[in-house]
Amino acid sequence: MANRRRGIGGAAAAACLALAAPALRGAEGTLEDRVSTLEELMAKQGGFRSLKGDWFALGGELEYEWRDAESDGQAEQVENSHGHFDIDKVVLVPLVTVTDDISMTGELTYAESSTIVDEWAFDWKNLPAGMVWRLGYFERFTKEKDFSTLYSYETEQIPMIHKAWTEDDMQQMQLGGRHGTGVPHLDSVAWIASYGSGLNTNTDTGVGEDGGIELMHDDDRSSVDVNEHKREIGLGLNAVFSAEAANYTGEVTGWTFDSNLDLGEKTYVSGRTGYSALDRTFVSGFPTTTDDTQTRTGFRTSHRFKKLGRGDLLFTYERASAEDGELERDGDLVQVSYGIPVEGGLWNGYFTRITPVVKVESYDVDIPRAFGDDDTWDHDQGVLAALLSITNGTTLKIEHYAIESKTGGAGTAAQPGEIDHDEVLVQLEVKF
Repeated sequence: MANRRRGIGGAAAAACLALAAPALRGAEGTLEDRVSTLEELMAKQGGFRSLKGDWFALGGELEYEWRDAESDGQAEQVENSHGHFDIDKVVLVPLVTVTDDISMTGELTYAESSTIVDEWAFDWKNLPAGMVWRLGYFERFTKEKDFSTLYSYETEQIPMIHKAWTEDDMQQMQLGGRHGTGVPHLDSVAWIASYGSGLNTNTDTGVGEDGGIELMHDDDRSSVDVNEHKREIGLGLNAVFSAEAANYTGEVTGWTFDSNLDLGEKTYVSGRTGYSALDRTFVSGFPTTTDDTQTRTGFRTSHRFKKLGRGDLLFTYERASAEDGELERDGDLVQVSYGIPVEGGLWNGYFTRITPVVKVESYDVDIPRAFGDDDTWDHDQGVLAALLSITNGTTLKIEHYAIESKTGGAGTAAQPGEIDHDEVLVQLEVKF
């Protein structure tokens, strides 16, 4: 048995030396310097050296769920009305650290029988004046943790105003930074600017997780003529403040994005505002301008109170709006969560933390509603959820969504003026 242990130990040492070899070849100095380099590498967790000497790590996420949806509308407004199990997605996240300041990361996502490069980014930190430069294919910056430090969805459910405007990726570059202020209770301020290829407004998503009711949103431009001129400029500001004595941290975040409608978007918008992209005329009763500007603006405030009673309270309010020529939309989100550590009691040893989450949302389209066009409808949504943390990175999510849609229907059985849509989701999320 002792010989076996020595064999295992020798194999482990050989593996460590093999992984460390590229770095040791580049190390200069005495034997003590090389031993110090080896000890540093062995102490580093979560990856290994590539053959070129860069540090490589691989993480990921698996989401396996049971989902059920019901609606008192038409059959096509529910994608699947029977409770069923599903692998929602499998994500691999490679990270290459070139230096302490330069890294590359990406997301490879398997979902619904397809595998795509969902995101990739090149990051260069600690530039002059503490700036960070980012280049690649990723979402608008409104939820980036380096920019908006407190907010997250927490639930699997994605708020409607985020599905509408911030969920898809574009080719872009960003430049920003965060700076301390030296002002009591104002911890830091951050700024960020972006320039990218823009997104394409269409109906390639839906309300809720079922997706049976279509929602107008900003889609990636993978199927759009990339030679057609479109660009987007974004600017965001963030301030973080705190009161240590009250275990309180808060932040205020604002953003704006300016772009233009391309030909495909003008054609799409024409069916909703009366605008004809071909002859620049308007249907009677609709606006009479050829405005092709595209803007997205938003404001969010989040407030965290640690050790409030038995747990931590997080409150968020967000308002966002959009203009596509003459088409105007806006929405609100209120989100409250309360994370309670599990210490003793029946569930001690099974769960480490239980987090109830409540969300109330609205989404409005400022044009006459048409029963046959889901994307002209207004929606209100309520979300009740319980997040049960099993271990670090493993969470059981139990969520219920209640959606009320104002359809523009005549109020008859065939065309109800309002439709109620309910969904239940139970998901096991494993991050590694």
